[in-house]
Amino acid sequence: MIEKEQLFNILDDWNFWNKPVRDLGVIRESYIKKILPLLKTKEVIAIKGVRRSGKSTFLRQLVEYSKIDKMQFLYVNFDDYRLYEFLSLELLEKILEVYQEKINPTKKAFIILDEIQNISGWEKFIKTKYDLNKNLKFIVTGSNADLISKEYSSLLTGRIESIEFYPFSFKEFLYMNGIKIEEKDYFKLKLQKSLILNKLGKYLLEGGFPEALKREDKKSILNEYFNNIIDKDIVSRYNVRDSKTLKQIALHLMTNICGEVNFTSIKKQFKLSINTLKDYLSFMQEANLIFLLYFFSHSTKTQNLINKKAYCIDNGLREAVSFKFSKDYGKLAENLVLLELKRCGKEVYYWKGKKEIDFVVKDKELTAINVTYTDNINEREIESLKEFKQAKKKILITRDTFKKENNIEFVPLWLWLLQN
Repeated sequence: MIEKEQLFNILDDWNFWNKPVRDLGVIRESYIKKILPLLKTKEVIAIKGVRRSGKSTFLRQLVEYSKIDKMQFLYVNFDDYRLYEFLSLELLEKILEVYQEKINPTKKAFIILDEIQNISGWEKFIKTKYDLNKNLKFIVTGSNADLISKEYSSLLTGRIESIEFYPFSFKEFLYMNGIKIEEKDYFKLKLQKSLILNKLGKYLLEGGFPEALKREDKKSILNEYFNNIIDKDIVSRYNVRDSKTLKQIALHLMTNICGEVNFTSIKKQFKLSINTLKDYLSFMQEANLIFLLYFFSHSTKTQNLINKKAYCIDNGLREAVSFKFSKDYGKLAENLVLLELKRCGKEVYYWKGKKEIDFVVKDKELTAINVTYTDNINEREIESLKEFKQAKKKILITRDTFKKENNIEFVPLWLWLLQN
């Protein structure tokens, strides 16, 4: 086992006990507002989401903006190669021991365990400490697939607050490009419309993975992200034997975002059993690579019988790996809307009668949303909203049309993204 002095030196490299917090990046204000109040509770905070979405950088922001004494924070990154050969529950115990001996023997401690999935049985350690010690607050991160195991779910039931973490929103993308938007009113934002539309065009194609946006070789690094999600979060975790077919199905779904997933057709195309296909799709969802949207119905049986629709975690990732040779801005816009609804924690479905509703948002009342990234609006977009009688609110998201007509709100995509 690693010596205490060596371990302390590694911890000191990562922590900010005697130095300012560095490399804060784009401040993720929505997540800070959501998580700061949770620091006052006892529950474990689990920050989960697709890899490379900026979780580690956000943790530094949390330390800085908490206004808590930095000596009360312990940050451990289990991706540090120097810890690799020692990864175990014993290491977790020793880390806590060294921190309390050297830095914080008496005050409440906020223990941030980044990429916690690298420690087998970590949930048992945290449960024991949670139950025995009121002076410890745990914050853990990992990909969705790593933080939804049955063991994790059952052991920490009632002891955990889960936060879904996503790549940059459009507002955060603008901030990264030096544009800070405070207003939400269309007429006040209209002066900046040309600049905002220009950046939206880039965001539609480049997506929101923070590090990839800084790079000239965006496509290359996004391909690397995709391969890592497939290999590390799916193939390795679930012992998938036919990794080639799984990857081909993922590419098929990402190429055909916003389309219905026909299980029978895909099963035949890739020569799989229906159970294997369902497993593969489940793995992709757990890794936060693909989202499957259910048909809206008050009957669970109907929801399960009708085809789902597939969406992707990030437009830039989709553009980097898909087989499309031309830009389909309509589908990219629709994918952005779904991602924004999920960022806001909405319960979302789609609906189809004679015509189709892209999104049905279930809240206190139903909202129907169609997306058309044009101002030459096809009459079917309006007719489908009229057909869905159950919705109290109806929205048609456009490229730049802003009006209200026939109880339908026409809202530009750029404005809708900034108002959410």
